[in-house]
Amino acid sequence: MYFEYDKILSYNAFLNFLVGERGVGKTYGASKFVTKQFIKKKHEFVYIRRYKTELSSSVKKFFDPLIKDKVFPNHELTTKGNNFYIDGKIAGYSMTLTTAQNLKSTNFPNVKYIIFDEFIIESGSRHYLKNEVEIFLGLIETVARMRDVNIFCLGNAVTI
Repeated sequence: MYFEYDKILSYNAFLNFLVGERGVGKTYGASKFVTKQFIKKKHEFVYIRRYKTELSSSVKKFFDPLIKDKVFPNHELTTKGNNFYIDGKIAGYSMTLTTAQNLKSTNFPNVKYIIFDEFIIESGSRHYLKNEVEIFLGLIETVARMRDVNIFCLGNAVTI
């Protein structure tokens, strides 16, 4: 079970917020969707987390469920550093909100999708960044550069 991103995109929204209980397939559906889009159309993606500590473990495991389930058996899905590769070609980039300022002059001309995973913080854990919304919107502008991109904000249903 996982979210179907084609249906979500049919609403034609700038920001798509997917909030649900833990383990219902928000990230799994997103990883499957962007992988399929890269294989079919060579559309790249950006995967965002708030902090570096969150990013390091999630990047390494991003493709693991797809590999385990043999969703794309004829394709090699790997990660190296902060990048995602499909069949040896760069398919995606990972980055954090805390280092977004460093990317201002970087170009991402083939990126069509942005995934902000765990955008809702559970109580007792980390905290939101000062000016987080402005930082996130600035990162979107850095990546999109006046192009149409689809943005998915994924979060667990928790009391804020």
